[in-house]
Amino acid sequence: MRHFYVRTIKKGTVQINGEVYRPSEQYLRYDGRLDGLRYMFGIYQGEPFVSLCCIDEADYCLPGQQTPDVVNGKLPWVWWHKEP
Repeated sequence: MRHFYVRTIKKGTVQINGEVYRPSEQYLRYDGRLDGLRYMFGIYQGEPFVSLCCIDEADYCLPGQQTPDVVNGKLPWVWWHKEP
């Protein structure tokens, strides 16, 4: 099994290996700003969550340019939890 997957976020969810994940809203309620963007997610074997690693969009890879997942200098949606 791979440890990283590139997925497009749709309606605040990603599907990996048949499981649906949603961003944790512990630090900030998800507002949809990542929908339609492709991100790489890291899998943790046996855990009910994945982590958002990096964006897969060339437009956001320019030095000094902030990516949409950074809000006020923080990464509020790093952890995505599996839906029950």
